[in-house]
Amino acid sequence: MISSNQLNYNRNIVFVCGSNYSGKSLMGHMLAMEENCLYNYSSISPKAFFKTDGELQEPKAETLKKLIKDIKTVCFYLNGGNHVHENERWLRKDLLYGYNYDNFQAIILKSLNININLVDFYILWDQSLQLSRKNGTKTDFSVFEVENIYEYKDTILSGLKNVKFIDIIRNPFKQICSQKIDILMRGPKKNFSGALSSKNNIFFISLMEMIEQYTVSISSLNDKFNYYLNLDDLRNLSYKDTDKLSLFIFGEKKIEFTNNLMNASRMQHFKNEFINFQSSNRSYFQEDRQSHHNVKINRNDINKLMFFFEKEIYKYIDFYGDIKKKQSSLYKFIAVSRFMICFPIFLILSLIIGFKDLKRPFNLFKKLKLRINSFNIVWSIGLKVTVLILRK
Repeated sequence: MISSNQLNYNRNIVFVCGSNYSGKSLMGHMLAMEENCLYNYSSISPKAFFKTDGELQEPKAETLKKLIKDIKTVCFYLNGGNHVHENERWLRKDLLYGYNYDNFQAIILKSLNININLVDFYILWDQSLQLSRKNGTKTDFSVFEVENIYEYKDTILSGLKNVKFIDIIRNPFKQICSQKIDILMRGPKKNFSGALSSKNNIFFISLMEMIEQYTVSISSLNDKFNYYLNLDDLRNLSYKDTDKLSLFIFGEKKIEFTNNLMNASRMQHFKNEFINFQSSNRSYFQEDRQSHHNVKINRNDINKLMFFFEKEIYKYIDFYGDIKKKQSSLYKFIAVSRFMICFPIFLILSLIIGFKDLKRPFNLFKKLKLRINSFNIVWSIGLKVTVLILRK
């Protein structure tokens, strides 16, 4: 059902979307360099709280409690709070100026109720942030960075007049490398047993969400609501590229915006009156984020932390998701045949030794969980990617 809020909301809203480590934050940082942009450093994904039709998940009262708790957590972190496990600022060295997240939290929680739907939630979030940033009500457009939003696009498009989606796509294998270092390093800095053995198998979830993104992007074209950009192309944008983005977002070529965006695409350090960001601030390839494990892993030697069969799974995903490569039917048949011949061996190895992890204190339960998680990744993703390649 479309509310009166949705019918009357004409503000330009841009959702920068992509899977984990796709590079969407770079696009967000570049847009945030425009001082007329209301930038959301962190936004809540709808997947845990809303059904695809936009209604709160059942039971609504329980879901609302979880949503409120998540909003409070986000506000705590954006106010400079320490991460509960890593004992450091969640923002790390990034800084936000002129944002008052205590005020934001008070405004948004006052208006939340069990009848809130997804579109009204994002409108409420946007209105609350406008009232919680210096000159927020004078900004021209808002930017949300959100993961896991693909199945909600139609619902959002039906409720917001001037919404746009910019989808950032990355070379699959490079993206998996960034995810793998995250999985190896993240979590409590003392007695950390590794996220590969996590109860929810979060590495599996990240890989599946990445495959979902590729499936959407492979079958989609740029239109008036969707704009697809490869991360490699996002750096060093040309005037032609920035003109297209200006037309996409505003419906016109704004010279100041295109100049600012082109300059921002060449930056590593993003700073203006409201933000101070480093492009690699949250990467686990940063040495200070590895010190508690007494290792130094860079992008060139991350391959050393992958067993050969594990790497073959990643290459298989890469074969499916790399949209820059044109693949003939014969080439796809050979790739699938080769993988399926090796598939039983990969399954056995995943169950016997699991994916490669850092050396940690021995824990029988965790080692068993790591192997089970690895087996589930090989089994589920191997079959899913095979079907997707054959349909491609």
